[in-house]
Amino acid sequence: MEKIYRIGVLAPHSGRYPALASDFVNCLRRPLSSAGIRHELLVEGIGFGNKLDKVLEACQKLVFSDVDVVVALLGHRFHDRIFSFFQDNNKLLLFSDFGSEKPPIAKLGKNIFANSLGLWQSMRYGALRHAELGQSKFALLSSFYEAGYGIASSYTEAMLESGHGEVMLNYFYPDKPEAGEANRLLGLLEGLEVDTALLSFSGPDSARFHEVLQETDLGQRLRLCSPEGAFSRDLIFENPEVYAGMEMFGSWFPELESEANQSFLEWFEDTYERTPVYSALLGFENGLALAKAIEYAEGERKTKVLREAMENVTVEGPRGTIDFQESHKTRPSHYVGKVIVDKDDCRIEVSDRIDMDDNTPAEVTEGERGGWLNAYMCVD
Repeated sequence: MEKIYRIGVLAPHSGRYPALASDFVNCLRRPLSSAGIRHELLVEGIGFGNKLDKVLEACQKLVFSDVDVVVALLGHRFHDRIFSFFQDNNKLLLFSDFGSEKPPIAKLGKNIFANSLGLWQSMRYGALRHAELGQSKFALLSSFYEAGYGIASSYTEAMLESGHGEVMLNYFYPDKPEAGEANRLLGLLEGLEVDTALLSFSGPDSARFHEVLQETDLGQRLRLCSPEGAFSRDLIFENPEVYAGMEMFGSWFPELESEANQSFLEWFEDTYERTPVYSALLGFENGLALAKAIEYAEGERKTKVLREAMENVTVEGPRGTIDFQESHKTRPSHYVGKVIVDKDDCRIEVSDRIDMDDNTPAEVTEGERGGWLNAYMCVD
């Protein structure tokens, strides 16, 4: 009789993105079903991921349910404690995060596998690119809820590391802005020789900050850049005069032309009638990797066999080749996207693929971090 694989899922909650967890779970399921793998998903919620007791309770429930492997979209903190739990219980953990802080130490443990979006690395490479092009005096424009994340710090550190960067302004858009906020920002910029503005916002805040961009013509005054996904495609395409020339940095763009990416987009948009977001992408990639590992395991459910299978996984996903290498971490390429406006046409062109290399700065341990580990998830 064919084995039924029991797959545990740790799913976070997000008030800002209600479909964050369901997208992750539904897209995890898709490759497994497509591969004909008989499976059962056991899902446990971890809230925002900022309460250790709640997270460990969810982990314990899954282990007590005798799952074969756990797939997680982890919350904000406690990665080291979570890793230790799965090591001690000899269970396989495949986790994702948005990677908006410096990545964890390279040695994750023999049962731990990571597939991160890598926002921190994306912004680092974006900053180094700007330094090479001569953009060296920049303003950080962010919001209250984004201020604790590593996106701005990654860009800043890399720019300063280049020896040509200087932070001229660090501005936080108020949660409840008063009338004249756009003029206040212009006043702060007056007299500063700023050439680049990093817009570090999440969806709801970027929609609010859009009014400031409209009022100030900031896009005509400065080079604008942001993490990919910070500003929705609808907002960009409906206001091309505001966003023309803006650059975005990320490891995934819907516009990537690979067959694997276009197939993923076609399925998701046909099923859910919208463009997928990061949690959908990560769930889908994890499903692809897990389906391939189960195929290699040939029906075995032992952790040792599944671990060795995961170490040998190589499969094409929306971002390119998925493999975990010796570090047990995927290392996606990073890209630059640019808003191109040509007469009545507004589009995003993706170019300048940047592969991971040995110039990535030393990774840090959990105790050395500050702020959140995941962006966009801490607001109810």
